[in-house]
Amino acid sequence: MARMQGANQSARSAFLNNIDQTKDTVGEAYTAASKAERKVILKEMRDAMRKMWASGDWPSALGLGISCLHTESLFTPGDDAAYVKLETGRLIQEAGKNAIIPD
Repeated sequence: MARMQGANQSARSAFLNNIDQTKDTVGEAYTAASKAERKVILKEMRDAMRKMWASGDWPSALGLGISCLHTESLFTPGDDAAYVKLETGRLIQEAGKNAIIPD
């Protein structure tokens, strides 16, 4: 997230757009999965994020990471998870407000 603070508008837009595009898909897959399947889903998402990052698409990698963190925080008890849920929820709201709607 520190990288986003110095990012240009194009990178910030890509970041928020990726959050908006992935939050529902990640949430639906995670919610419907068993505990064991959830671990596999998160591993696959981490692998996808690493590939995006390695290819230079770090805004999308961070966006997908926010979607994953938010979804996982919904199923994790405790103060730390509540904090993650709150902060990622704020980013999801911002992403929804700034979503690019295709023609």
